[in-house]
Amino acid sequence: LNERLKVDLQRVLDERDRLYERIANCLELRNNMKMLQEQELTSLKTMVNLGCDFYAKAIIPDTSWVYVDVGLGFRVQMTLQEAVKFSLQREEWLN
Repeated sequence: LNERLKVDLQRVLDERDRLYERIANCLELRNNMKMLQEQELTSLKTMVNLGCDFYAKAIIPDTSWVYVDVGLGFRVQMTLQEAVKFSLQREEWLN
């Protein structure tokens, strides 16, 4: 019985961690979009993680549109306001 409960507890903790990670991603998206809006940035220089902590410089010439991962491998083009609204809706759904 004790071993079974430990396995179940570990599974639940793993699911909780995945949920918290998704909520953190929503918050990160919202904070980044608000920062772009507040600072009225029209272009942006940044570093992009290509994987295995290997980064490359990137220049974003137009920040009025962003591509948001909506799940299942789909990305949707949104305005900054739409991205903020989407992140709020997704976070509400996850909670």
